[in-house]
Amino acid sequence: MAEDQDKAQQTEEPTAKRLEQARENGDVVKSTEVTTFILLGGGTLAIAMFGKYTAVGLARGTTRREALVRLVPALRRAAFATGLLTADELSRWSARDVARGRAVEAPRAGTVAGISSRGELLVRATDGTETAHRSGTLTFAEPLACS
Repeated sequence: MAEDQDKAQQTEEPTAKRLEQARENGDVVKSTEVTTFILLGGGTLAIAMFGKYTAVGLARGTTRREALVRLVPALRRAAFATGLLTADELSRWSARDVARGRAVEAPRAGTVAGISSRGELLVRATDGTETAHRSGTLTFAEPLACS
């Protein structure tokens, strides 16, 4: 069978059905280094760009380096985490979720209901239907008040 052949001997490209089956089975190229790099790079870039605005929330005398020393390990743990969110993780997230209960225009008009154990944003529409969103931009109907 084709599965038993050495990849070097295969002359045909995989079919769309085989590629879809591989994705469903989780057989996809995935580099944790790339994920970690993106998370760390994005976090560092955000602090570099917006640090002067967000640093007001740090204790007086706290340096950006001290903040990064705490932030980077948390980003690494998040990058390597697999599986569903635990009940404890969902509870901790819910306690600090500023979007929950707020009206949003995107990714779908409605009210944020929270997040699912898969990490999806849950939005409840006015008709009561709830949809899950894994990517996109969260646009609030009203601007958030700054503290």
